[in-house]
Amino acid sequence: MSNNRKKVSISADLIPQIYELSAVKCLNDESTIVLVLDIFKEITSKIDVCMKAFHARLSIMNETMAFSFIKDDKEWNLEIPILNVDTEELKQFLLGKICFLDFLCLAAFNMSVDINTIPTAEQFMDVFETWDKYSNQIGYVEDKYTINIPDQEIKETLKEEGVVWYYGMSCSGKTYMGIKELNSYPIIKVAYNPCFSSDEEYALIKLLMYCGRNIAILLDDLQCDTEKTEELFKIIAEKKDTLKNRNIHIFMVSWVSLLTNEKVAGYQSIFKAFQVNTDRYIAQLQREIGDKKLRKICGKNLALLNSAAKYCEKNLGEPEKELFETFVKTNDAQKIESIYRLCVLGSFEYLVPKDFVEASVLSKELTTIKAVGTTYYVGHKEICRFLYLYIEKNKNALKINSLPAIDKIILDYIQEQEPGKQWRAIRQLIGEHGEEKLQSISLIWSGLSCFETAIKIKPE
Repeated sequence: MSNNRKKVSISADLIPQIYELSAVKCLNDESTIVLVLDIFKEITSKIDVCMKAFHARLSIMNETMAFSFIKDDKEWNLEIPILNVDTEELKQFLLGKICFLDFLCLAAFNMSVDINTIPTAEQFMDVFETWDKYSNQIGYVEDKYTINIPDQEIKETLKEEGVVWYYGMSCSGKTYMGIKELNSYPIIKVAYNPCFSSDEEYALIKLLMYCGRNIAILLDDLQCDTEKTEELFKIIAEKKDTLKNRNIHIFMVSWVSLLTNEKVAGYQSIFKAFQVNTDRYIAQLQREIGDKKLRKICGKNLALLNSAAKYCEKNLGEPEKELFETFVKTNDAQKIESIYRLCVLGSFEYLVPKDFVEASVLSKELTTIKAVGTTYYVGHKEICRFLYLYIEKNKNALKINSLPAIDKIILDYIQEQEPGKQWRAIRQLIGEHGEEKLQSISLIWSGLSCFETAIKIKPE
């Protein structure tokens, strides 16, 4: 646990009463509860950063210690069963010798939830910004997206059972569906994606599943880390009966390939899984694209169809070139080479450090790019594939002398990551493409021989 967290100083006259808790064997004694609540009120008026920032309250009822938090006029709760609270740990918390997060970690440990990776109050609070950040990152705008698949059963299942697993091909509207359905609940929302989310975010997501209340959770791209997915599914299965009572709604999204994992596939008997049916939506978009050549280029890929229908004029002379120029708005050869590198990595949904590419790229030069701190995120993997393949095929016309090999770009990217992030990047490759395909990219596989011991991943 972190040693740099701010402790809380409390009134001296309360200290003897707190020490009385050492002799208490059961916290649901009425007089003990009154004492705890009085002390807690004083603690939250002091300087515990996390508690004060969230306007925290404590209530104890029905053998549950409930922490209520209000942030941006929205309330969410953590309910910790009193049976999982050690009186000595509670005393240390009330004395201000450990802060709320440390107390939370101890209580979670007693519930068999490992959240010791939450080191600061700031990161704790940042998790509750993930929904807006994620929605902005994938470019979701609800009134611009039309879903024409039967979603009534999904809506009812999410409402009645609290859990939905939605799977299908890439860029088929799965994440949009999750956001759309969860947005209908006027409660706090959080998002988790193993490709982007931090270990701290993963830790708190687990805690929310165990003891959260009034939370909507989006779990996206679960095929990218099957180990974490197995753990999350196990928690959801264990807590499924309590989810509705705690007003928890979880929308899980994955590729169909996740079903090849026997452990994960077995959970279909515990919570309902739905496969995407996008035929009607694809047909609608194709009707909106008047140019036959352009429709052929887009095929049945929703990302390209949606972009073509939204941005491209009808009756184009060079539809492929026009579609390329919908996204790429520069003639600078060096920038286009950087865009090539970004799109190769974007096809694996990697966040790319800005210093990894030679020339900086602005959103006005590549319309799908987003700057996330010191990194680029290009997004829309199928658009990325279209762009880098177009650049490969037309490099002479684009006045590019040479392009680095795809496997060399990926290998350089992974080797530049920190050790922990290298493992995540490798898992992302395997999760989306399978070990067999990854081994066929010999340069990547042999170049990662230093990870041979760590990568003992059996074909699923």
